Amino acid sequence: MSLYDKWNELKEDRERKKYFRSNNDLYLDKARWIKTIVSGLLAAILAGIVIYYVSTLLNITSSIFYIVLGYAVASVINQVSGVESNQMGILAAILTFVGSVVSVLFGLIMVVYEFGMPIASIFSILLSIPSFLFSDLFLLICIIIGCFVAYSQAS
Repeated sequence: MSLYDKWNELKEDRERKKYFRSNNDLYLDKARWIKTIVSGLLAAILAGIVIYYVSTLLNITSSIFYIVLGYAVASVINQVSGVESNQMGILAAILTFVGSVVSVLFGLIMVVYEFGMPIASIFSILLSIPSFLFSDLFLLICIIIGCFVAYSQAS
């Protein structure tokens, strides 16, 4: 095989990959991945903050909101990416968990802010997140169910 034949074979291989990627609905390029991750992360953070405010305004602490959070994050990821695959399901589950942690963290930060404690105590709040998440078993179960809902909705 000459060098020219190898060059043509490499060129045909690139064209095959380019054709496959352009005609495959399940393939996302880097820009689309970044757009999906950023929009999903923003949706998870905003939904976490909304969960805190709704539970504060209604004066209830319903863990069912975390299941709705999973559904909302999965819907945003499906809308942005346009793909329903296992990768999107895993991403939706991870971002649902991030949104749940943000909700808990935002609630703890607001408590510190309302009592007028210094900002330096936020470090101690960050250390208390695992104990807060695992202290309420129903909350943890609802967060896990929310992650499953997000995975099943996005895949």
